Parts: sequence; structure tokens; C-alpha cells
Amino acid sequence: SGTEEMLEGNPLVKEVIRYDRSVKGLPAARRVAAEARLVKRLRSEKFDMTVDLTGGDRPALLGFLSGARYRLGYRPRGGFKGKKLLYTHIADRPAVRTHTVLTDLGVVRAFGIDTGDLTVDIFTTKENGSFVDRALKEAGYKGGPFVHAHPTSRWLFKCWTDSGMASVFDRLQNEGYTVVITSGPDERELKKVASIISLMKTRPVDLSGRLKLKHLASLSSKAVFFFGVDSAPMHIAAASGARVVGIFGPSGAFDWGPWDNREVKRSGYRGKETS
Repeated sequence: SGTEEMLEGNPLVKEVIRYDRSVKGLPAARRVAAEARLVKRLRSEKFDMTVDLTGGDRPALLGFLSGARYRLGYRPRGGFKGKKLLYTHIADRPAVRTHTVLTDLGVVRAFGIDTGDLTVDIFTTKENGSFVDRALKEAGYKGGPFVHAHPTSRWLFKCWTDSGMASVFDRLQNEGYTVVITSGPDERELKKVASIISLMKTRPVDLSGRLKLKHLASLSSKAVFFFGVDSAPMHIAAASGARVVGIFGPSGAFDWGPWDNREVKRSGYRGKETS
């Protein structure tokens, strides 16, 4: 729950079955009942195959309990004893320095399911675009080229210094670009944006906390480029076709760097592992 809209609107996806994360906080009996309802729902669909992209205990169990004939995953590292017995097909893990897109694809590639199209897509609607246009106007955007800036993350340790962000934003605006700032709705992120703006000598367009995930995609697609920290919005921007400048600190760009759809299309890149 909370991420399902990323798959909504994808013509290749028939239905999204949502796991309500809030059940984790329920009393034991109610949680078990909720988990049982999910398993019952999965079994009723009579799926042919499950593909585990996380390697966690939950997807391994759900795949097995779904009743699917084929259950694909990587060779388990950790978890409960006998976990590997829940899969019918186990792939060897890729080299350490392999991008996450290729890691996920590797689960099915190991068993002959492949694709020549390695672009990562996100699907928005006209309503998403219209909402963004209204939000920009209400926030004081006057038109012209703009940069979509997302200086925060739900994991604040990924963020750059407030003064560093403020100096870059001022430089961009002095170069003739409007800086449109977004963030998540979490109070800590909103406070960080407020701190950055307070250090600026110019005035950006502030949309912090106002846009949902698909709105961010529409905004990025209209921008000259995206500038921000390693975060979901950075990947959304890349999938929407925007040029991306991503800041990485404690996280690895080799596996979580923005996926360049344009380079994939231009070069015919097939996705080789690196080590």
C-alpha cells in the first residue's frame, strides 16, 4: 500500500493486488485473519507463476501459498531454514556491481524469459498533467524553462547540506531557470525544504508536499532536467524521460543510479553485468 499507483495505468498489468501494510500493527488474531484473506485471494486467481524480486521471507511464503506451479527467485541469502524449498526455480545471483534493473530482470532471464526492450516506463494521465499545471500556476510559476528539484528523501541521511542545495538553486535561477522544488509530505522533509529556501537569495517555486507520485512524473517530463538526491522521485524522473542529475552519498550509484532510457534505446544496450 502506498506504492500501487506506480503500476496503475500500465497496459501490461491486468490488476494490482495491494497488501495493506497497516495489518502489521494489528493484534495477532486480526493480523493472521488479514494475512489469510490475502492468501485466499491469491489462490483464487490460480496464477501460473510467481517471481520474487526481493528475496525476503514474505514473498517466498506468498509465492508458495499462492499455489502457482512455477515459483522463481534468487538463491536465498538468510531467512528461515528450508526457504529454498518454496521455489521451483532458483537463479544464481548476479555480480555484486549490477544495476537493480538488471538484477530484477536476471530472475527470469535465468530461465529463458527475456526482452530486448530494457526501457523503464511510467504511465501518467492528462489529469495528472492538468493538476501539475494548476499547482505550478497557484505557486507563482510565470512560465519559461524550469528545473525540477527534489532535495529530500524519506531517508534524510541521503540528503546534501541545506547550504549546498541553496547555492545550486540560486545559481540555476541566476542562469535563467526557475527552480521548482518538491518533497514528500513528511514533516521532516517539509522542514528541510523550508530551511533550504530560507538560505536562498532568490525565490523558487515551492510545491513541497503537494504532489503525488504520478504528479512528480508529469512535472519531471515538463522540466529541462531533474536535480536531486537518490530517491524514488529521481527514478520517476528518469522513467518519465527527463535528464537527471542525481546526488549520491551513502548509497551506491552502480546499482541504484538513474536508469537512462535514452541511452538504452540509442545503443541497443542488452544489460551486461559488471564486477
